[in-house]
Amino acid sequence: MDKFANLTWKITDFGFSTTGTSAQKPLSFGRKTRIYFSPELLLGSTYDAKSDIWSAGCILYQLSAGIPPFLNDEEVREYAWSRKPAPQVIDAKRPLARVNKMIADMLTSSADKRPDAVNVLKCIPAQSKGGEVSIEISRSDVERVKCDANLGANRFVATMDGQEDNVIVELHSVSSPISAIDCNGLRMHVKLLQSLSESPNSHIPFCLGFIHNTRDEYSLIYRAPTSTYHDDNRYDTLEAVLSNPSHPAYKALTLPIHKARVAADLAWTLYSIHKARYSHRMIGAHNVLIHSPLDPHASLMGFSVTTFQPLESHAELITASLEWRDRLYQHPDCQVEDNFKFLQKYDYYALGVIMLEMGRMQSFGLLSGAWKEELENMNPEKLQWFRIKRAEELKDSVDEVYLDVMLRCLKGEFGQTGPDDVGQCFKVAVCEQLDSLCSS
Repeated sequence: MDKFANLTWKITDFGFSTTGTSAQKPLSFGRKTRIYFSPELLLGSTYDAKSDIWSAGCILYQLSAGIPPFLNDEEVREYAWSRKPAPQVIDAKRPLARVNKMIADMLTSSADKRPDAVNVLKCIPAQSKGGEVSIEISRSDVERVKCDANLGANRFVATMDGQEDNVIVELHSVSSPISAIDCNGLRMHVKLLQSLSESPNSHIPFCLGFIHNTRDEYSLIYRAPTSTYHDDNRYDTLEAVLSNPSHPAYKALTLPIHKARVAADLAWTLYSIHKARYSHRMIGAHNVLIHSPLDPHASLMGFSVTTFQPLESHAELITASLEWRDRLYQHPDCQVEDNFKFLQKYDYYALGVIMLEMGRMQSFGLLSGAWKEELENMNPEKLQWFRIKRAEELKDSVDEVYLDVMLRCLKGEFGQTGPDDVGQCFKVAVCEQLDSLCSS
């Protein structure tokens, strides 16, 4: 925030008037300068000091994101005329909700609705004398409400000092001592989750902080999503819902629109995660939280420090999980030896498996008997083929759009021409298609 404060103070130092106007045509500057021009400057309309606020907003965005928000005149005009949402910044080191709000105000299309430099300064939070608020939580501040098997073995509902609503405690274990990750790494992890939870269309419960349990265990504390269950302390995973036909959310998910809504929630969350250049790597029905049982919505959890890593990271091998439930959702390429690169399509494949589970109204993670034994013995490529064939069998029982999206995720085919555009193609072929199905 110091960079932002210095820049806005420089604006006020110039002493520009906010009352006078000019009918001058835009000055003739090079293309590199024009990308900071306000819409009224590009149109040759009247302009005043609020045009400088727009330019400062562009610079603040570039300081945060590393690239300018608009690359040419046409992008500025399209943004101004179509009233698109303001560009958002995601930072792996800290939440940027206030910064994004400030930038959005400064990049308001209507000049008269932009703040002046003095009001921009008021948006910059002053650092408290005590410094940054700690996100390391003491175990004594958290009191367990009850143990609910429907949340999974590693989660429980609790109350926490300073929080009016319930929290969900999610326990994680690491193979190496926690000191190898260190508390600073956990702080950065929590801040990244906080930033992602505030991203548009992202469905991640807000992470309040962490508890350092032992050398090889830590817990993440999430603010519990608003629940419409009669029991306010009840939260269920998708895995638990699909295993209980008498569950109210199970009955709701038999309707195509509710399947699409849950899938859309997860797809948009994946889009936000990948846009931040991170990957989840542990997507599965056991890490999907279902709330509002009569109108189901989904939240994604299971963000382990050791698995929630940057995309295409070459730091270490992608290791195949030995757990049956995890292997159900792993792309075959994750089983290949010497694979150092995690691709977006691996997370998309897991989404396709979840969509298949909802299509069949059956949780694969809780299978038992001969069918489970048969699937466990399949090699990864055959298991992927098996999934695709089971999905194709649903053509008479699920919506055509839902079936198309599910198969695209399982096959990794979104119309992309290369790895650079797979995220944007996923947005169009999956996220927007599911939204259209929900609104149809």
